[in-house]
Amino acid sequence: MATYLEKNGACYERKTNLQVHPEDRISIFDHVNIVPMTKRSNVNETTWQNAISNNRSLIVVEKNVPGPCTGAKFLQNTNDICHVIGMMYEKLLTDYNTDLTNEQCFRSISRLRTAAFHDGYIWTRFTNKLAVYGMEMWHISLLVTYKSSRNIQVHRPYWNIRPDVPRLEQRQNALALLNTANQNSRFAEAFQLCTSCVYDTQ
Repeated sequence: MATYLEKNGACYERKTNLQVHPEDRISIFDHVNIVPMTKRSNVNETTWQNAISNNRSLIVVEKNVPGPCTGAKFLQNTNDICHVIGMMYEKLLTDYNTDLTNEQCFRSISRLRTAAFHDGYIWTRFTNKLAVYGMEMWHISLLVTYKSSRNIQVHRPYWNIRPDVPRLEQRQNALALLNTANQNSRFAEAFQLCTSCVYDTQ
């Protein structure tokens, strides 16, 4: 089968399978340019079938309706992950601060995490709250580092809990972000637990 390069703006994304619309512009190569850039509808069916079945073919497709390139998807998913992490921060802070005096309360997960490393009472209380969600301090450390390192202000209401969308569906949508977020399995585990905490689902 042919190899496809999908062009979106300045990005080219290699694909082994691609739906090509008649209005998409294509160019076909087989060591030489067989079909110069033209609309798919201008290429006869025999030439098209020969090209897509030939494993030496390279088909460049400039979509009629371009979508985001891989880099844009990565950035959007990174921002969405940060937003979900922020929602977890709020929940954990609420849990931690319950029944404490104002002086004992924390308003920032980063500060709470730092304080926990220096105070046994805070460590015990915080790690006990984390354990409710199956989390350990290293999970929080990974998530805090991820969010902080990007220094992104994330305000994406799509990920907020809404009455019109089942929480399990929201969690599954959030977990699907990991497919393009390019993180290791330890981060994936931490984010899975994060989404379970945020959306109250397993």
